[in-house]
Amino acid sequence: MLEAEILDVFASLRKTMRQCCWPESGKKAFRPSDIEAAERAFIFAAEHHGAQMRESGEPYIAHPVAVAEILLTLGMFDRSSVLAALLHDILEDTKATPADIRAQFGQVVLKLVDGLTKLERLPFAIPEDTTPPELRREEDRDRREETQAQNILKMLLAMNRDPRVIIVKLADRLHNMRTLQGKKSEARKREIARETLKLYVPIADMLGIRLFKEELEDLAFRFVDPFGYEEVVEMLRSERQARENALRRIQERLTGYLGERFPARQLAPDDLHKGLFIEGRVKSVRGIYRKVHELGKRFEDIYDIYAVRVIVDTKEDCWTVFGLIQEIYHPLPDRYKNYISTPKSNGYQSLHITVRGEDGVPFEVQIRTWEMHEQAEYGLAAHWKYKQGEHRKRTGLEKQLDWVRDLLEGFRDSESAEEVMQTLQTDYALPDKIYVYSPKGQVYELPRGATVVDFAYAVHTEIGHCMQGAMVNNHLVSLERELQMGDTIKITTTDDKERGPNREWLRLAKTTRAQNKIRNWFKVMRHPENIREGKAFVEKELPRNFLRLEPEDAELILQKVISRKEQYAALDDFYAAIGYGGDTLQRYLPRLKEEYHQLIKERTQAEKGPEISKKRISDKGVIVEGISNCMLHFAQCCHPLPGDAIIGYITRGSGLAIHRRGCVNVPAEPTLSPEPDRWLPAHWEQTEQQHYVGSLSIRSVDVTGMLATLSAFFSSNHVDITAWQMSTHPDKTATILAGVTVSSREHLNGVVERLRKLKGVIEVRY
Repeated sequence: MLEAEILDVFASLRKTMRQCCWPESGKKAFRPSDIEAAERAFIFAAEHHGAQMRESGEPYIAHPVAVAEILLTLGMFDRSSVLAALLHDILEDTKATPADIRAQFGQVVLKLVDGLTKLERLPFAIPEDTTPPELRREEDRDRREETQAQNILKMLLAMNRDPRVIIVKLADRLHNMRTLQGKKSEARKREIARETLKLYVPIADMLGIRLFKEELEDLAFRFVDPFGYEEVVEMLRSERQARENALRRIQERLTGYLGERFPARQLAPDDLHKGLFIEGRVKSVRGIYRKVHELGKRFEDIYDIYAVRVIVDTKEDCWTVFGLIQEIYHPLPDRYKNYISTPKSNGYQSLHITVRGEDGVPFEVQIRTWEMHEQAEYGLAAHWKYKQGEHRKRTGLEKQLDWVRDLLEGFRDSESAEEVMQTLQTDYALPDKIYVYSPKGQVYELPRGATVVDFAYAVHTEIGHCMQGAMVNNHLVSLERELQMGDTIKITTTDDKERGPNREWLRLAKTTRAQNKIRNWFKVMRHPENIREGKAFVEKELPRNFLRLEPEDAELILQKVISRKEQYAALDDFYAAIGYGGDTLQRYLPRLKEEYHQLIKERTQAEKGPEISKKRISDKGVIVEGISNCMLHFAQCCHPLPGDAIIGYITRGSGLAIHRRGCVNVPAEPTLSPEPDRWLPAHWEQTEQQHYVGSLSIRSVDVTGMLATLSAFFSSNHVDITAWQMSTHPDKTATILAGVTVSSREHLNGVVERLRKLKGVIEVRY
């Protein structure tokens, strides 16, 4: 039997379900049998979750109930969705089986719950004790990212069959974000928040669910960048009263002027024509931050922080209001967007116009019908909120899910689920979109910066493969031409289907979709050529990364490294993937270097024979006299590198630490220190060149692309990056902490000297 306090958790959900009514008729949305089924699902979930508790200390069952209530506030008046919300963690976290759910709640609910259940967790730890900790962490991260991508892909596949899966999942994520503060681990909070920004916010945006998108974005942003979040909140707070007063005056003037020409809003539930309604809207915190810091705008130049929304009955009314507003306010040139004639890919429709207020401050007016408003607020969920009018919306529902099908189609051309996630985070998540046209007037949405190549592959894969030229607005252009809003593009093709794309197009294409299509063509049609190019590239790059090996040794360690990934059946498959761009050598370099140094060490020991001294350590390129069988590590206070004078120190519980002689923690005369026996002579081993880790603190101008600039700089200077951490400051600067791998102190000094001369870099410390 469930305790009374557990049963009370369901009481609020029962009450909400009883109050839900269809907007079009005012009739109850849930029958008594629906509420009874929800109560059975609640009891089933509560009994199986049992004594499970959330980290916040509340009973776990409170979470699925909260998810169901979020669905109802969104307008998901759908019995199966509510049951799935109550049961969504059952298969993942309890001993309940799919058969149990099918028997009690039916096949439809089971499919929804299964689509919401994560794949079985992969074993993240690598069983070999010889794997260095830093490499083990890297491979753990790779596997976590792969599992995350597979889970999202599974959810998208389920969503393609039944869109309700993703709506329930977004409600689940929203409640987790609302209660994220209850988690104890700060690192885990940031990880969940980053995942939300990378994956769930773009999905909510593509589905047009503004209520989910903006709240998820702001909640996640608060944990990912608390300083940036507070900076925007403070900006809003300082001007809040003045802006709100101005907004109120605008609303009053518009209500008086437009109210004379349009009927007042009717509140009768069965009245589909609801009349004129005017409200204010404040832009999301994350949206403001993006425009200030990522697009480089000043706060006072963002005209849509506060906007006025005018809602009317018909599309004709929208254009009438559009004209009337320009009679009382002066419009700003080039600040007009017609999303009614050209809806966004998520179904959003509205007229946007920016005008100058009485006080001279510009503000945005959004004009839409009630149906457009419901679509803008609830997106995909509106199709269930207005179930009784489903016949009016079925076409819109199919169109709204086209992007999911495009994404899944791209998966067939991709090497892994991670590439699909990359597409989601780039092609679909970029805030700035452009709309371009085919010669027949078909509209295509592309990210800003897209080229002719991206357009060709957006039209059709074969159009892209057979492209030989293009015209933009009736003018011949090169394939690298960057498209602008409103361009009309005509692609000319060749009948020679064997010719295919050019490898240079990979550089010209900006969308992941186009890049994947091009790579896949080379993968299938140019396999021998890919092997040759990939092998030549690897043979050239290994020496550039200080891996000087005979061909047979190179193949030996390459085979050993790629076998750990279980991705390639043979070395030629790896070369082919490098050749057509399906994989990169960079991701394998840490493991290759480890295997290389192990090989050199084994051969050096074989040549020297067994060690004679029993009181000596030779490890990490360092020899320490006077001790044996002791773990050795480099001190973090001074980061000794080859070429530095060094000394060993026996720590308590952490093995032997190697310091630079000039380190502040090393006595000037160790033999006269309080514990002289703990200081031991040490010197660098004279063997093949080794690589060592150091750290840099870089102060730079906070500009878009600085990390990319630094990454290219380090690559050209043969420096591997082991870690990045960037923080921004109110004075428009940024601090970047970089873990780097170099060959010697001289190498590091040279890199730092060149880095200080790099444009945008203010200071470098190490």
